[in-house]
Amino acid sequence: MKIANSIVWVSLVSLFALYVLVWWRTSGLAAPRHWVALVLGFGIFIGLNWLLWQPVGSRRATGLGLVIYLLGILTTGCARVSLGGMWSVQRPSEQRLNDQFELVRSGPYRWVRHPIYLGLMLVFLGAFLIYWTWACLVFSGLALIGLPFRARQEEEVLERHFGTRWRRYREEVPAFLPFRIPSRVAKSNT
Repeated sequence: MKIANSIVWVSLVSLFALYVLVWWRTSGLAAPRHWVALVLGFGIFIGLNWLLWQPVGSRRATGLGLVIYLLGILTTGCARVSLGGMWSVQRPSEQRLNDQFELVRSGPYRWVRHPIYLGLMLVFLGAFLIYWTWACLVFSGLALIGLPFRARQEEEVLERHFGTRWRRYREEVPAFLPFRIPSRVAKSNT
């Protein structure tokens, strides 16, 4: 359990530092309101973890959770590398794409349209399986609800920018799962 704890906390701090660095570089984090939002958000995250760090039950799946967690970290990292300089941290209402942006279909983007969000969902699910606490359950639930909503907002921006190329990509590549779930087709009795 100590190794799992070390891996989780080192990667969370590293991801947070990367997020702040990219936000600073792409969004002009120098404004005081950005720092207030960042500190307040981080404080709420820590506070909720402290309040909700109570066991849901006595069952844990530390090994499976660590594998899922690391798969999430790997997926998120590979997706960010595939995006290169195009990855940025923006609110959906501020998302802007310029002419240098291209539609990335390599790396994990050849299997799913939103590998960063898939990776984050895996991270939260893995953390829940490792720690089995209310805090992890709440954040996993928020990720499963919030990230698909954010993905839909981003897809609107991408469709406006890339048009037909984006619609073709959306038809060919599933959003989060690297396979298509077959839809039920009504069979007629003729």
